[in-house]
Amino acid sequence: GRMGGCVFATWKSILQYLGIEKYKSIEIKPQGSDIDIYAKELELGLLTILDDQQDVLINTINSNQPVALQYKPIGQTREHAVAIHRVYEKGGKYKFQIMDPDYGSKRTIRQQDLSNYKFRAVIIQ
Repeated sequence: GRMGGCVFATWKSILQYLGIEKYKSIEIKPQGSDIDIYAKELELGLLTILDDQQDVLINTINSNQPVALQYKPIGQTREHAVAIHRVYEKGGKYKFQIMDPDYGSKRTIRQQDLSNYKFRAVIIQ
């Protein structure tokens, strides 16, 4: 299944937070897209954070730059997109405080509850 409007809402909220004017042209559409494909449409430069680059992920978030996360919740078939704005590490396990467009509020997810995930940050020039 295709995602709902979460990709559009995630990128819109991140760009607005970063003060990047392109957020004004983002229309929340009922049918979603892939975060990479839509970022390309918006002509965003992206930092790809790989699975083994936890230090890059933590440093990016701690430098007050939200990270877009696209993932498939364990046990579900649809993918979802959220913005991570805080990360917690305990015993080598990571929890993320996220802004979830479907919930309209902050909540926490654990990395071990994600599958098929990718992290992207906007490269600020």
